[in-house]
Amino acid sequence: MEDLTASLEKLRVNTGEPTPGPFEDLINQLHELEDSTTVCEELVKGGVLLLTVKAIQSSSPEAQAKGAELVAELAKVENCRLGCVTNGLVPILVEKMSSSNTKVALQACRALGNICYEHVFLPDGGRVSVMESGGASQLLSLLQRAAGLPNTPDDHQLRLVATGFLLNLLNSYDTVQDQSMEAELVDVLCQYLDKFAEDEDIPTHVLLSLTCMADTEVGRGLVVSRDITPHLVRVLRINESPEVTETCLELVTNLAETDESMGIVYGNGSGCVYQELVDWLTSDLEDLQIAGALAMGNFARSDAHCIQMVESGIAEKLLKVLSSHNSGEGDIRLQHALLSALRNLSIAKENKPVLVTQSALEVLLPMATAIETFPVVFKLLATLRMIIDGQTDAAVKVGSDSDVVSRLVGWCSTTDHPGVQGESSRLLAWIIKNCGGDTSIIKSLVSAGCVAPLVLMLGSEHAVMVNEAALALVLVFGTAVTDSVVEKTKLAEVVTFVVKNPYLPPEILANVLSMMTALSANATALESIKTDDLRTAVKELSSHANEQVKNLAVALTEKL
Repeated sequence: MEDLTASLEKLRVNTGEPTPGPFEDLINQLHELEDSTTVCEELVKGGVLLLTVKAIQSSSPEAQAKGAELVAELAKVENCRLGCVTNGLVPILVEKMSSSNTKVALQACRALGNICYEHVFLPDGGRVSVMESGGASQLLSLLQRAAGLPNTPDDHQLRLVATGFLLNLLNSYDTVQDQSMEAELVDVLCQYLDKFAEDEDIPTHVLLSLTCMADTEVGRGLVVSRDITPHLVRVLRINESPEVTETCLELVTNLAETDESMGIVYGNGSGCVYQELVDWLTSDLEDLQIAGALAMGNFARSDAHCIQMVESGIAEKLLKVLSSHNSGEGDIRLQHALLSALRNLSIAKENKPVLVTQSALEVLLPMATAIETFPVVFKLLATLRMIIDGQTDAAVKVGSDSDVVSRLVGWCSTTDHPGVQGESSRLLAWIIKNCGGDTSIIKSLVSAGCVAPLVLMLGSEHAVMVNEAALALVLVFGTAVTDSVVEKTKLAEVVTFVVKNPYLPPEILANVLSMMTALSANATALESIKTDDLRTAVKELSSHANEQVKNLAVALTEKL
């Protein structure tokens, strides 16, 4: 600290033209510190910023660069950024971005980027000051000029710092974004993607900046209208950096936020970015396969897209990849991405029979007995549930696999992943609903222990799950119920709780009462669950406003 104080004192007593030496000494001393936060704050309190102003405005390019570099170092500390604004540094630094001296422009740009970093919400914050000082237009000019500079280390660093400054300026700040939404900026960024596609960092800065622009409705429309997709494809083909790939996909996902922009990127199944992502599914690189699968899941967000994608063979490609990774040794990231895409594709009614004929179950069912990773299991169960909807043969196939059913019943009681617990119960209910009343399937499910999970599902806080459980239990109680099976459940308590729920829609309430009516055909089973609370709760529904609920309640009350 004594050395720093001495260096600061040298700057204070220098009454002549500023020289770079004392500034460089301060910068070097800051670099030697493990944590310079407190020291930087003390330097700002000691008036060092006014001394940097003098240096930046001097006639010496070397002093200008070192003065701006010291500001950049100080502005790394959050508490020093506001001082940079209030001491009038921003307009001075904005002006220096136009310097023909690369080092001066670089350090001015770096200082402004640090002043803007996460300095968002203050009305007198760095970003506001930069915009009010014409910083956006100066930065655009600098980006245009820097694109044409040779590939020397200093010029490369200038481009890197300028694109980083742009990202800080745009990130999470709608006011700046609205003022920066100019086609010229998008064109310059596309130029950077083309010229510096192989760089490790510049494409990431550019792609993140475009993503920030696309976060607003106006910006998204602008980015899409400039047709940046050929530039994205070029980067994806040339740059193998996982970070660049991930950032590029984030931008594609952002552009696909609305139906209109997604349609442009998708291009009716022939968009160049979309086609490139499809090709990744057959890549030898797993990271590209994962990225391609995730992208397919993003595009599969409308029935029209889903149907067209399945018709064009996307599901077959996904299943082929998954068939090589459907064991416990498969890459869980790839499994999760593939299942996410297949789940989305299987939502469209027209796609379900197609997926069945494409041997989806032959690929998926082995996973139910081999996979232990719950996030993957969750996606697997949801995919199976979507595929068997309305597909009797598929539901029978799943329900007749005793090993799969055993895993489902076991997962119904897991406490490690509520999503898996819920999806397991739902899949059991959907097998029963879609098996075409196959008594052998229903009886085998009852024997495997599915009644207790369905009863618990009946008490879910989600009305849709209550309804699914009630409909499944209607079929179970009408086919294969015994008093011993019912006695092992908490049916009386659950039904009492459900029928007392004042927010349950009457059509679901009617299904719950229909379930109890189906059970009442077995007098012994009904006797095993009779309680005063249950009878009172059902009797209260005898005056329900809904006619069907009222009639079912009256009839059931007599039996209870």
